[in-house]
Amino acid sequence: MKIYHYILMLIAIGIPAIAHEQNDPIYITRDRGQHWEPAGTGLPKGTYVNAWTMHQHKVIVSIASHGVYTSVDKLKSWEPINIGLPKGAKVDALLSKDELLLAGTHQHGIYISYNGGDSWQSASKGLGDMTVRSFYTDQRVILAGTNDGVYFSYDNGQSWQPTIRKLQINAFTYFQGIVFAATNAGIYQSRDGGVHWTVSGMNHGAASSITGDGDKVVFTQYGGKSYVSSDLGATWLDAYPFFDLYTFRITPKSIPILIAPWRNALNIYYYQQLTGSDGLPDAPFTQLLETPYGVLTAVGGGC
Repeated sequence: MKIYHYILMLIAIGIPAIAHEQNDPIYITRDRGQHWEPAGTGLPKGTYVNAWTMHQHKVIVSIASHGVYTSVDKLKSWEPINIGLPKGAKVDALLSKDELLLAGTHQHGIYISYNGGDSWQSASKGLGDMTVRSFYTDQRVILAGTNDGVYFSYDNGQSWQPTIRKLQINAFTYFQGIVFAATNAGIYQSRDGGVHWTVSGMNHGAASSITGDGDKVVFTQYGGKSYVSSDLGATWLDAYPFFDLYTFRITPKSIPILIAPWRNALNIYYYQQLTGSDGLPDAPFTQLLETPYGVLTAVGGGC
């Protein structure tokens, strides 16, 4: 009987460990989606990616509440770069601009690094809301999307001024001269670099992500439903006839595009045909990043 209980105890201990190891937070493909392999060595286990960016040939990643990590060996391993960041900071947005690296945090404002993330310092002067969800830059101005609207900076993040307020800004994209913002009240657009904003055709439902794709703009609502516009946001159509049910698309002639974050579908649009997903786990994906070393996708935990 003691042996029986001992075996049960080993199983109880072992099962979570095995399940825990099944999903890396990051996977990479070097052949445009035909095969995938884990790329999260050195990252905290059981975590997920909040944001990432390319900065001076390095991939910078923010991981759950573990701060920021980088890889200096072409994604073979990762190391933390958190000196100066608040302990346990949740970094929801990252931006690379020339020599600068900006981190937008949950409830701690904006931090800036002048040395590739080796050290950070606060850069929140003028910021009226300290939860920063997204960034955008056109090299002249930096936009910060917060829980209380958009703030802009013309001095590389040294100071911030508000523009549109009382909106949660989840994502930005630039498309044919227009900056689009995915907000908790639909889609907004700016034709002057982010100083003035108007509703862009769809002003209901919370939008989680937005991107340009060829001659279309695509955004996704929380919960997974996606919409597409071919007239610069004047009208929006259900994206299902355009993109079917796959989670993300990779083609040789188009940027990788995440169609519906959190959707548990593993098909990849490759050479105009739906193909399999060799090496990917049965899990939802929330991020895509094109790098010189391959295309990365990040596993999420649910909506």
